[in-house]
Amino acid sequence: MAQDEAKKEWASGWPVVLAGVFGISFVSISTASLGLFMGPLEQEFGWTRTQISITGAIGAVIAMISLPLVGAAVDKGYSRFVALAGLLGSALIFASLALSTGSIILWCVQWMLFAIFMSGINPIVWSAAVSNQFKAARGLALAVVLSGSSIGSSTAPLVARWLIDDYGWRGGFIGLALIYGVVAFVVVAVFFERTPKTPVAAKSGGATQLLPGLTFKEAMVNPRMLMIFGATFLSFMLLVSMLMHTAPLMETRGATPQAAAMGAATIAAFMLVGKLALGWALDRAPGHLIGALTYALPGAACLFLREFDAHGVAPFFALAVMGFGFGGIMQLTAYLVGRYIGLRSFGKVFGIVSSLMAMAGGLGPIVAGVVYDATRNYDLFLLLGAPVSVASALLILFLGRYPTFAAPPVSTEADLAAVKA
Repeated sequence: MAQDEAKKEWASGWPVVLAGVFGISFVSISTASLGLFMGPLEQEFGWTRTQISITGAIGAVIAMISLPLVGAAVDKGYSRFVALAGLLGSALIFASLALSTGSIILWCVQWMLFAIFMSGINPIVWSAAVSNQFKAARGLALAVVLSGSSIGSSTAPLVARWLIDDYGWRGGFIGLALIYGVVAFVVVAVFFERTPKTPVAAKSGGATQLLPGLTFKEAMVNPRMLMIFGATFLSFMLLVSMLMHTAPLMETRGATPQAAAMGAATIAAFMLVGKLALGWALDRAPGHLIGALTYALPGAACLFLREFDAHGVAPFFALAVMGFGFGGIMQLTAYLVGRYIGLRSFGKVFGIVSSLMAMAGGLGPIVAGVVYDATRNYDLFLLLGAPVSVASALLILFLGRYPTFAAPPVSTEADLAAVKA
């Protein structure tokens, strides 16, 4: 029965999944490729890696303001407009980084604008659409959509390396924007929610009924939601730091630029494997058990990576394990939010979660950059990765069983409008 329901969901929901894969692929381009630009930017402008990595902090500040607003817009049925505007604007601003002059102020302004538009293609947009379309196959559908970020992360370092080597770092920014941004915009324009749906309500036998779950206020004080907040923040500090600093980390341990790019591609490629494996597992096993193991893997990989230089198979094995663990974190968070607080206020709540992700993603790379600038290596940073992973894993482990929700009927349009507001 569940398999039949899953097949029906895929038959009607595949366009949303396809659009989501391409749309979210552009989200990871800046993080996955920026490490390849650090060397050229250091040489041309004399910037430190901490200064270059400040882009994450800028994005975090913007996201704290914008993502809850994006979540509210998603709950009101504006996902398509938000996604298309976000893709177009972020691609144009990313290409404009080629015009950098050595002014840190200009660099910061460009990344501020980039972060504003990137909010429109944040995982909240795609996760909400998928959660609204899928139930029986939600875990796998979320995994497939969010695998788009791994596709972008795994290919962007190699594409950036090629563009920088052949066309310089300025050509690298323009090329990445064209290759990833334009294609994503076209696919999303064709396939993504041409008839928008508001996830706040559903029709049942002619009566309008709220989708099950907690209200926004209830979710914000729910202990389980607070645990998800904490685990998300800790894990994303480490995740984004490693994605941004993998290539320079490998170079400081003796890797060639090409091998360093391959290291960054390895962690991103295994993020794709982790996403799909976790998506399959979530439809079959309790999320808190699967999630605890997933959140713990990157910490173990950090300790393993710390013991080896960049030669041989060992560091790539560590990066593969790390990528496998990182890969499941994004859709695990989206899945757990949907299961533990329901769909009634999913957009707004996941907007807060996304703000925490962005905040952590902004802080983590700066910490990594400060550690490198102070010690000229990443050993201390890798050592700190273990307790961060363990703490996040324990928070997920103690979530316990999924709750059940009942959705009260809404009899009038006025009542429904009040709930949406």
